[in-house]
Amino acid sequence: IHNSLGRLEILNSTFSGNSAVHVGGGVANDLNSVTNIVNSTFEENVAGMGGGVQNFAGTLTVRGSTFRGNSAGSGGGVQNLENGSLEVRDSTFTRNHAEIEGGGIHSVGALLVVDSTISRNTAGATGRGGGISSAAQAEFDTVKILHNSSGSSGGGLYNLASATIDHTTFAGNSSNDGGAIAFVRQVGAESSVMLLDVASGRLRTLAEGGHDFRHLTWGAGGRSLLATSVRSMGRATIVRVPFD
Repeated sequence: IHNSLGRLEILNSTFSGNSAVHVGGGVANDLNSVTNIVNSTFEENVAGMGGGVQNFAGTLTVRGSTFRGNSAGSGGGVQNLENGSLEVRDSTFTRNHAEIEGGGIHSVGALLVVDSTISRNTAGATGRGGGISSAAQAEFDTVKILHNSSGSSGGGLYNLASATIDHTTFAGNSSNDGGAIAFVRQVGAESSVMLLDVASGRLRTLAEGGHDFRHLTWGAGGRSLLATSVRSMGRATIVRVPFD
C-alpha cells in the first residue's frame, strides 16, 4: 500500500511476504500523510528501505502490533525518515534484519516508543543499531530491548541525537562497540542524553568526529554507573543506572 497525501487506517490486518524494490515492503506512508496501524502483524516483508513500513515525512502510529521477520537495507521493521513522526505503543519488533542500520527500527525523525519490546533484531556485519538506530529526538519509556545484535556498534540502540530513556531494560544485546547502547555525537550537533532507572549490561560510549562522553565513573564491581559529561557540542546526563 502506498499512502500519498491521505489518511490510512490499518486495523486487525496481516501483511505477509510482500516486497518492494525501493521502500515500504508492506506500506509506504508518504509526505504529509497519516497512517495508523492497530492490532496488526507485519511479517517477512522485504524492501530496500523499510522492510515492513517506511514513513517518509508523514505521521505514523503503531499500536498493539507485531513486526516479525521483516528485512531491508535500513529499517528492517520500520524506517522513519527526516521530518517524519513515529509513535510506537504496546508493540513488538522481533527477528527483523537490516544490513546497514536499524534492524527493528531506523529513525531519522521524531521517535516515541512506549510499553513495547524490541527483541532479537539484527544489523549486518558492518551494521549499526541491531534493535534501534535513531538520529533525531527520541524517547523510550518502559521498553524492553533484549538480545539484539549488530556487527559494528550499538547492539541494542545506536543513538546519534538527543534521547530520554526511562524505565527501560537492556539485556543480552551484543555488538563490537556498545553492546547495549552506543551514543555517538555528530560534529556540530547539539545533543543531550538522559537515562533514568535503566537496567542494562555493557553500556559503552563511542567517539566520532572528536566528540565523546568522558569522565564515566563505574560503581564497585561494575554494578552501577553515575556519570555526567558536559562538552561544547552536547550534554550527556546518565543517572540511576542499575545493572542486571
